[in-house]
Amino acid sequence: MVEVNIENETTTDLISSETSEDIFGQYNSIGQFSINPHNQKITYCHRTPNDTPSATHIERDIYEFDLETQNIIPIITESGSYECHPQWSPRGTYLSINYANSLPNNNTSPQLNNSIHGLRIYDKNFNLVTFLPNVAGDYQRYSWSPDEDAVLYVRGGRLYYVEFDNPDEHILLSTNVAYVAWSPDGQYVAYTSVGAPGTNAITIVETDVLLEGVRSE
Repeated sequence: MVEVNIENETTTDLISSETSEDIFGQYNSIGQFSINPHNQKITYCHRTPNDTPSATHIERDIYEFDLETQNIIPIITESGSYECHPQWSPRGTYLSINYANSLPNNNTSPQLNNSIHGLRIYDKNFNLVTFLPNVAGDYQRYSWSPDEDAVLYVRGGRLYYVEFDNPDEHILLSTNVAYVAWSPDGQYVAYTSVGAPGTNAITIVETDVLLEGVRSE
């Protein structure tokens, strides 16, 4: 455990690379994370080269770190697949992860391997609820709706919308979108657009305007 003093406030490195390496071996690293709203645990992506340090494929699985006991707990570990980018829904009803049924190369994304991939949705006990397939990309950059019934996500510079009960994709914006976030009250959506150097911007738009004609009533 490493403590760092930043502007007179003490923060603690609870999941250090050393902690992970001591338990899982020397070729591991910590990926994206999300705080479990139901307990004192951090849900995170654990990244491990497959078999050897020279392996060309990367195993990614979902673990939890218990803040109280300091234990690391495997949660979603499907051998030979890619599970990463965990995100708890706003009310903690669901956990979503980016999934592919084959391992990506070190320098590629899962979709380049022609694998089945998309967003897996689990309940709070980690039982699989549904799968949103995405045949042309992945859901690494996405945001839950406050009502927990849809997601906005970015792929290839485009902004998409999909509902859990109707997995048809809707393209909302066609170019230069990088990241997206839904406001907690659901009234607004913010997204970043990337252009020439010095022209990057954050845009905030009313949700009803952005989703006009595509959202189910």
